[in-house]
Amino acid sequence: MNLPRRLHIGIALEGSGWHPASWSASSITKPEQLFQPRFWQDMALRLDQAEVDFATIEDGISLQGSSFGFADQRADQYRGRMDSLVLGTVMLNATSCLKVIMSRNVTHTAAFLVASQLASVANLAPGRVGWRPQVSSNAADSAIIGGKPTPSLMPEDIYVPTRIAHRLRSLFDDAADFVAVVKALWQTFPGSALSTETTSAPRDFLDPSRISRDPITAGQHKASGPLNVPVFQPPETMALAHHALEPYRFAAIAADSVLVTPDGDTSLAKILSVLQDIEELSPMASTSRIYCDLIVILGDSQEHARSRKEELDGCLGSEWSSDTHIFVGTPPELIDLIQEWTQHERFSGVRLRPAVIPEDVNRIIEEVMPRIRG
Repeated sequence: MNLPRRLHIGIALEGSGWHPASWSASSITKPEQLFQPRFWQDMALRLDQAEVDFATIEDGISLQGSSFGFADQRADQYRGRMDSLVLGTVMLNATSCLKVIMSRNVTHTAAFLVASQLASVANLAPGRVGWRPQVSSNAADSAIIGGKPTPSLMPEDIYVPTRIAHRLRSLFDDAADFVAVVKALWQTFPGSALSTETTSAPRDFLDPSRISRDPITAGQHKASGPLNVPVFQPPETMALAHHALEPYRFAAIAADSVLVTPDGDTSLAKILSVLQDIEELSPMASTSRIYCDLIVILGDSQEHARSRKEELDGCLGSEWSSDTHIFVGTPPELIDLIQEWTQHERFSGVRLRPAVIPEDVNRIIEEVMPRIRG
């Protein structure tokens, strides 16, 4: 496969897969495997050896349900999540090149805590740690935390841009302030503040003049420096932008890398145009790397892939749709789609969400990566 430049390929890891009925089709036989380090260490090592650039890990407060925002009593589907930073550290420890992007809830978390946690992990794996700020639009999350109720999306809202903007504008504005405070905290205790022969006396531990104790304020978020851990290389920030202006604006302002969701109705060219307009109109925005985000259900043939989707939907009890495009086809067809996107200069790569783990991950590793890297 002749590509004009090296593309960055990421894998979004989520339980037994992104399809709600993935457990019914997974070759994993024991639920406890998904909550043990060995499974994720082995997964990370395989991704690393296949030259996958990054893996993302989801975060969540409330228990998942079949329908967005609602818990249920189903016993045949994957439920639960390990802490994303703990799981990410396990995966980083097993690999040497793989970058791990850890989602972290910003609606119900303190900025200082997130800043110190991510800086600590980043020091253990320099250059291989990223952060995806995750806005909570689930009413159950605020109920569990016990804080002030937050605006929440209903299932019928998630594909309607005007409803998303109306309900969640305040949450995304708050998230942008949260990210600004975290990034400012990373500047309060730079790694350069630690003593070197050229900056201080030989037995001094640090240079106090390089540490900031100034208060930091952004919107309703306030913190005072310095951070309690030195920051040598700030983690990359990645955001998901889809369906409405508010997520696009948040991503343009807050993120180094942006995940977008082109499909049959919304082309990558149109999305890039929207982002460019936002970047030009927003003083705080910066030019970000762009990754296309899609779910993949792969098969030996079109018919095989479609039958896999039908079988999964049958176990679910309804036809499944998602917040991003669902690619149903063969690995060569997926590669053709990726190659089509390379015509856009700002396109940096893809994040693939495997519908079933490990089945779709195996096909990506064995049938997609060799042709992309070959």
